[in-house]
Amino acid sequence: MKPKHKFRLLAGLFLAMVASGESFAQGPLRGMYFPGTGVLTPTPTATTNSFVDLGTSLRDTLANSNFTIELWVKMGATNSVNPVIIGDKDWGSGANTGFVLSYYASTDASSGTAAANTIRFNFKPASGTRVDYDIVFPAAIAQQWNHIAVTVNRTGSIIGYLNGVATGHAYVAGGELIAADSAKSIASTLPVRLGTDGKTFGYRAPFNGTMDEVRIWNTVRTPQQLRDAMCHKLTGSESNLMAYYQMNELSGTTVTNSATATSGLYDGTIVNSTYRVPSGAPVGDTSVNLYSAAWAGQSLSLPTTNRGIFTVDSFGTTGSYLHLYQINATPDSTQGVTAYGNNNVYFGTFASGDTFSYYPKYNYSNYPDAVTYHNTINFFTRRFNDISSWTSKTNLYNNTAGNTLRTDSVKGTRQFFLANFINSCGGATALGATNIQATGASLSWTTGGSALWNIEYGVNGFTQGTGTRINAVNTNPYSLTGLLGNTAYQFYVQDSCAGIGTGTWAGPYSFTTLPNYGNNASGYAVHFDGTGVQNSTVQAVNLGNVLRDSLATTDFTIEMWVKVGATNTGNPPLIADKDYVSGANTGICWTYTASVLWGDAAKHVFRFNFKPTGGARHDYDMIAANEFTWNHVAITVDRHGFIKGYINGVYHPSLYATGATSVLADTGKTLAGTMPLYLGTDGTGNYRVPFNGDMDEVRVWNHVRTETEIREAMCHKLNGGEQGLLAYYRMNEPAGPTTLNAATATGPVMNGTAVNNPAHIVSGAPVGDTSVSVYPAAGWNGVSLNLNSNNRGVVTVDSVMGATVPGVHIYMVNGTPNYQTGVANMGTTDKYFGVFTADSTTAPYRVAYDYNNYSNASANAASLHLYNRPDNAATIWAQLPSVNNTTSKNITRIDAPGTRQYLLADFVAASCPAPSAITLVNATANTATFTWTSSAAAHKTKAGFSGFDFATATPDTATTNTKILTGLTAASTYDFYVQDSCGAGSTSAWVGPYTFQTVNPCPQPVNIFADSITSSSLVLKWTDNGMATTGYVIAWGIAGTFTDPTIAINQNATTSRYEFTSLQPLTSYSFYVKTNCNATPSTSGWVGPLTFTTDSVTTIDTTTTPTGIASHNIGRLVVYPNPASDKVLVNLNNDPSGKAVISVYNSLGVQVATQQVTGRHIEINTAMLPDGVYHIAYISSAGRLHSSIVIQHNR
Repeated sequence: MKPKHKFRLLAGLFLAMVASGESFAQGPLRGMYFPGTGVLTPTPTATTNSFVDLGTSLRDTLANSNFTIELWVKMGATNSVNPVIIGDKDWGSGANTGFVLSYYASTDASSGTAAANTIRFNFKPASGTRVDYDIVFPAAIAQQWNHIAVTVNRTGSIIGYLNGVATGHAYVAGGELIAADSAKSIASTLPVRLGTDGKTFGYRAPFNGTMDEVRIWNTVRTPQQLRDAMCHKLTGSESNLMAYYQMNELSGTTVTNSATATSGLYDGTIVNSTYRVPSGAPVGDTSVNLYSAAWAGQSLSLPTTNRGIFTVDSFGTTGSYLHLYQINATPDSTQGVTAYGNNNVYFGTFASGDTFSYYPKYNYSNYPDAVTYHNTINFFTRRFNDISSWTSKTNLYNNTAGNTLRTDSVKGTRQFFLANFINSCGGATALGATNIQATGASLSWTTGGSALWNIEYGVNGFTQGTGTRINAVNTNPYSLTGLLGNTAYQFYVQDSCAGIGTGTWAGPYSFTTLPNYGNNASGYAVHFDGTGVQNSTVQAVNLGNVLRDSLATTDFTIEMWVKVGATNTGNPPLIADKDYVSGANTGICWTYTASVLWGDAAKHVFRFNFKPTGGARHDYDMIAANEFTWNHVAITVDRHGFIKGYINGVYHPSLYATGATSVLADTGKTLAGTMPLYLGTDGTGNYRVPFNGDMDEVRVWNHVRTETEIREAMCHKLNGGEQGLLAYYRMNEPAGPTTLNAATATGPVMNGTAVNNPAHIVSGAPVGDTSVSVYPAAGWNGVSLNLNSNNRGVVTVDSVMGATVPGVHIYMVNGTPNYQTGVANMGTTDKYFGVFTADSTTAPYRVAYDYNNYSNASANAASLHLYNRPDNAATIWAQLPSVNNTTSKNITRIDAPGTRQYLLADFVAASCPAPSAITLVNATANTATFTWTSSAAAHKTKAGFSGFDFATATPDTATTNTKILTGLTAASTYDFYVQDSCGAGSTSAWVGPYTFQTVNPCPQPVNIFADSITSSSLVLKWTDNGMATTGYVIAWGIAGTFTDPTIAINQNATTSRYEFTSLQPLTSYSFYVKTNCNATPSTSGWVGPLTFTTDSVTTIDTTTTPTGIASHNIGRLVVYPNPASDKVLVNLNNDPSGKAVISVYNSLGVQVATQQVTGRHIEINTAMLPDGVYHIAYISSAGRLHSSIVIQHNR
């Protein structure tokens, strides 16, 4: 049809529909929203699925008839696997009788053959052939409004349509031809439903999305019929319309069938949590359309009686169709629209893609008010009907002589409304600023009637005319960015009225940005809140496809600081680029296993899953000592060797067998799938369990980092130019969606994008500007570590107490702290220090601050104090109870409390001196008594479990220098702080923490040792500590496989000894023991770990007659060097007897090497084995010999 003919047809149609100025309709009022909540499960319950039940009568009417199903649908973000849009069968199998229209958001092992991002229409008559008709449904458009239709010709074929275009094909070639089954019924025994299948409680995968304008016809609609009606509402009396659901009911559970011929027969019923929402479907009261491959000279127009003529023309070349529709009503929302007068008509387009361009044109000759206000009228636009806010168009061209308004090129689907009927330009009022951040704010005002504004801003006190000017702003509020942190700004606003000038300037309005802590120590971290039910939308950071592809076939290292939150369930991903519904899918996924819901990873495990295309799956498991504090975790992947994992700079062999095996066989096989790399979720962007926790300093390298390299850099920031640094996310943006990549080599191309607004919080990760570390090989006796600031002192750490601390870092921060609350006098201090005690935040040590090289400190030595706080996120400092030797110019604390930050301050005497000589006089199971030295008459104290939030805790008051704490919990560790009050609002600095333990009335066992050690058994013994017990609990396992005794093997004992049998030879085992008592608490604390190693074993083959001297027949096994690196040499003093083999096993008992023995001298290649302890077994017809070896590479 030529455009001019379409114009005439619609002119007549409109005259029949609309009287002058009268409104009859509201466009698409409401749609039906399906929340998609519930657990992905094969057996849904009554409360799992939400749907609309359309009953069995509709099902029976479709049994042998031709039919067409069409609807508008907008997919939600939380769909997984293949939820049902509409169907009447048990979708547990597509071979069941009936039909289903399903959306394959993803796939799993049980969801059939359709690929992800597919619409599948499944059709199966009773005793007939199953047909699966697939329509490609790109993920890029899935969460936008789309029109889907399927026609079924029982004597012909099935055809699918997407947005009026016939598309798709049967999964089995030719399967869409269904004439052979024309007489066979497709009526199942189940009802037709929207949002799930016909089963009692619905399908296992809940549908998430919105539907509108659901139409079912008992005929095959032609392509032109579908196109001509899809963008406007029906009357209900159309021929062959069998069921019609507009979803426009105001309330209630009934969904009315508006088809006149069947009124009252096929009404639907809402079940569970489905509800109505404003619809954004591009549906009006009348419409026209063009489907074309050649757009030159084409146009579409819709005329009105007295509201002008709306035209689109000058089309681009990238589109295949465009619909133009008209709604005869005032918009449901006029937010952002100025002075629309009596206009009660607006228009919309539905375009084939967001890049398809066209020019809107409005001839308003027959619209009197528009002619009157022709100098100021403006277009306001929005994308869909369910978007509340309109935006005024800029770059308008108003031919007032011809009464024609047009704009520059517009792209994609839009709605248009004519407004701004004003004749003077007023002034803005009520200026304000909200959502104030460190780098931006949202500016707002009340307009005097304009749709455009000018803004001028600058720092407080600037002279107007010298500030930064932003003209033709068309949004209110306006998001102002690029500001400095902790800075006072002011702004002015002016109405700008096209054709009649500008209004007066309003303002100034002043506001102050928040501080920007991005450059203070570890700066900011990203916090993932982990809220929502499974399958809900999750917070994440999308790192894109470029980084994913860069890791496809190369060696790499991924490292980060992470603090796991308390609300995790299942196995939420830290970083992933695959669909982790199955670990066998291509890609990587690094998860934290909070609870064992899926798979075989143990609780509290960090699992790195690795699976190349066509290659083997590997799962590398390791456990942190306390995942709820900040930990540094790293994974290295040597594509010609092994995966290795590290926690806090220490190599952790995999606790899962496949993680310990070589990946050499899959060298060259790609890891890159089709999904982006994400932080906080898997590659789908919406994993079924959300991650709760904080991340900072995420680093990705294109090579294998050594243990030494990881240790040396983990506690200080990088400069970004380090060799091999592929991506580097400092997370130091105070707000906004962009996560900057600070790696110089790749820059913005690997920037990340935040999804669903994860929070930017001040980071507590122990990271500074420079750092040193030490990991002693033989304990802490005599080991010390120091860091020199050149002119701000030297910090030394030694006398570390705690066998569980493998290493210590000292880092230095250049600059003043982000928070200075609690510090009496900062003076000239512009550097401070931090200490990180790996695997233990509380392990004590001696800290010494030598300030000889700090001239101002030396000159004011008598006033100095050493302040401390737990980490960079702590908002208040306290004076550390310590000794200041003003002669040697050194401040020392003998038992400093674990991971802390330290600041030297107070260069003048305080007007209210802090208390000193804090002393724990006595501690019982439930009380503690402290005294201190002070000249003040009043004091404040704070106490709580060790690590409590000192900054927000409410203080107690005291009038003497003694505080008795009561109501304490036995066998618990507490922190105590004290402050002097000197009157008239004057207070000293807080002093603390003083860390102490209450008494445990159930004492720990002592003198734990093992004897009677053989190759397969040992006897563990201990002594009671003076109290009657009811028994003991032993936690045990292979050394290095656990750090938390509660997740180890637990064994009860009734006496103070226990014999362990069936152990492995030459294997180290760790043990913890605690006592059960008739007391409160009922158990002592754990004592351990204590590690003992079983003996080697020599066994004789019982099929031969023994000689009585085993070593004579078998010989002696000599293994060297020990430790070894790339090879191990084995010598036998006798020739091998018969067939003999020698095998190597790792600490998990997994065989990692084996070879035949043909002589006395054997060489074993160990170049590809990870560092660790290995068991060597020699087996011959004469018997067995065993030994062990340490592999330690210098690489």
